[in-house]
Amino acid sequence: MSSSPHRPRPRPGDLIEIFRIGYEHWAIYVEDDCVVHLAPPSEEFKAGSIMSVFSSRALVKYSRLEDVLHGCSWKVNNKLDGTYLPLPVDKIIQRTKKMINKIVQYSLIDGNCEHFVNDLRYGVSRSQQVGHLGSAMASGSALLGSFASKRCTRGRP
Repeated sequence: MSSSPHRPRPRPGDLIEIFRIGYEHWAIYVEDDCVVHLAPPSEEFKAGSIMSVFSSRALVKYSRLEDVLHGCSWKVNNKLDGTYLPLPVDKIIQRTKKMINKIVQYSLIDGNCEHFVNDLRYGVSRSQQVGHLGSAMASGSALLGSFASKRCTRGRP
């Protein structure tokens, strides 16, 4: 993994946000340019694909960061450090390594990759992405309702 002058090199326990088309994938940096992240338990869906969100289980994988990126951009994002106190780094790494190769329950709403890494770093399973998804769905529903209402009244006095 090349570290550009604009991007700080990740430290053990840092959360890595990977920008995929339509969503963010999350991993936790462990050591030697390697991360732990959630992936589909089979090759049914390619790891990191948007279709993988439909699986109800995930495999905890230890991978090189470059292999997880699939050409996407990324950044260190410990955004909840101001809200929650991170666990000690040695405890984060110990907890993270203990999870490698385990199959875990996966849910887009209450058990996704962001929940997973936040639980490892802070001891709190939380996803802000889900809140944004709910807002986007509500906005989309309102927009569709607006179109439907206009469509229904078109041609009426």
